[in-house]
Amino acid sequence: MKDLSGPRAIANLAPRGDTPALHWRGVDYLSAVAWVFIAFWWATALRLVPRRCTSKPGLSHLTPENPRRLCRVSLLWLGLFMSAAERGEAAPVVPEPLKPWVPWVLRDLPEHDCPRVAPRAAQRRCIWPGQLELNMTSEGARFSQSWSASAAGWLTLPGDRRHWPKEVLVNYRAASVLEWQGRPAVRVEPGTYSVKGELSWSALPQFLPVAKDTALVKVTLDRRAQAAQLDRRGRLWLRNDQTNTGVDGTDSVKVEVFRLLQDDIPLKLETELRLTVSGRPREISLGQLLPAGTELLEFDSPLPARVEPDGRLRIQARAGEWRVKARARYLGVGNTFGMRKLDALWPDQEVWSFRANPDLRQVNVSGAPAVDPSQLALPEAFRGLPTYLLSAEHALNLSEQFRGDAAPAAHRLNLARTLWLDFDGGGVTVKDEITGSLTRDSRLRARPTLQLGRVVVNGEPQLVTSMPGEDGTGVEVRNRQISMQAFSRVTPLKSVSASGWQHDFDRVRMTLNLPPGWQLWHVLGPDSVSASWLSRWDLWDLFICLLIVAALFRVLGLIWAAVGTAALALTYHLPGAPVRR
Repeated sequence: MKDLSGPRAIANLAPRGDTPALHWRGVDYLSAVAWVFIAFWWATALRLVPRRCTSKPGLSHLTPENPRRLCRVSLLWLGLFMSAAERGEAAPVVPEPLKPWVPWVLRDLPEHDCPRVAPRAAQRRCIWPGQLELNMTSEGARFSQSWSASAAGWLTLPGDRRHWPKEVLVNYRAASVLEWQGRPAVRVEPGTYSVKGELSWSALPQFLPVAKDTALVKVTLDRRAQAAQLDRRGRLWLRNDQTNTGVDGTDSVKVEVFRLLQDDIPLKLETELRLTVSGRPREISLGQLLPAGTELLEFDSPLPARVEPDGRLRIQARAGEWRVKARARYLGVGNTFGMRKLDALWPDQEVWSFRANPDLRQVNVSGAPAVDPSQLALPEAFRGLPTYLLSAEHALNLSEQFRGDAAPAAHRLNLARTLWLDFDGGGVTVKDEITGSLTRDSRLRARPTLQLGRVVVNGEPQLVTSMPGEDGTGVEVRNRQISMQAFSRVTPLKSVSASGWQHDFDRVRMTLNLPPGWQLWHVLGPDSVSASWLSRWDLWDLFICLLIVAALFRVLGLIWAAVGTAALALTYHLPGAPVRR
């Protein structure tokens, strides 16, 4: 039997927001009893049970003469069973030996009880602010705000170092105000709080810093209502010439939706929502931000917001221009993409851009009318792509023509080889550095004479594999842009390939390191060779040697001229040769 008393076992059973709850054990017994009673009553009603079994005290009222009571009792038992099942699914069960480990497992997950702002466990909001009420006078202000904390954290208070809050009460109890990230704040444990305090000043400041997540603000000056003006830096403007002093302005919201559909595995969808809000701060619902059949990957909002299970965006809006960004992926393979207007504020049309992936497949886009992207204020990442206008009547259809790229471009690879010759000349050690981009294959194959040892691609060691029916070995490359280092051997040494790989290269550079006592005569094939015996000779060297040989022939004769020619040919370019000095 496996030991379940350790922390490794409890890690899989601890209650978390993204883990399905375990069933309540009592549900099994309750469901069995419920179904037995229901089956017995219906069998009695259909006269499948002998009369003598129902004539006992307590069972006579279950006869066919009471069909209404029979139906009511059956529905009652079914309701009890379903409610118990719901409680069972919501209550996780941890075995008794593992319960002492629960606090230890959840110690590094203080946000596990926090509500999600999107359908992903990684995006949670533990501190949620309520409406901020600020009653100002020429000498100071009183503020009150409600907060909901799902985990221990900091509640940011209005004010700064110049206007420090005082007389702060948290749930009608005095609290210590500390500085947290340069702002006054109060440390609290999970719960619901009502925070009140006072601010004092000699003159009404131009603005007052508040919590950046705060969107609902009610401001009064000398008991007269004022329009709250918040900017993206969390500053509440109190004296601004551009701020209206009345509350007669109309509430309006303008929504623009821009989406980018990327053809990939899986399909990805980027959404940018542009909001232009005027009027009083309020909470609004917009939809559908997240289309059906998608899963949210990233969510970025300058205002407090969350994505509901039905794809709606619930946001605490305030006056200004805001941009909300979301990135999602489709859970299935679809060819038709449309829009849904779930709220009156959502626009009747959406602007969709499409980024094709010719390496994956060729598709034909139809359905929605195309528009000129240069005439629209598209996001920077969406510009230059085919753009379409979607509405409730027009959807975007993708028709696959064929998979893959029918005419792929050539690889753009460069190779730098470094070779070390063995002392006995029987083999060579090779270091290959390959850089560039791949356009077709995702595998680099070496020639059979190259014995791959260690391969590193983009800083990550790779597994060297061989494929059935393939000569030699190779490595799998998943990134188009590569920077690879490969260490290998060539034995026995009969000839050295210029590249050593079964691929074409735009440029190849080779460096040969020779052991002591070896000298390179010449290399055939390369465009240029340096440091070989033949490549070192130039016209000036040949002229000097011819003069020396001619002098030897004139003075000493033909034999000494031949000896001098051989000596010059072998020693002329050696370090320390007297002729080169």
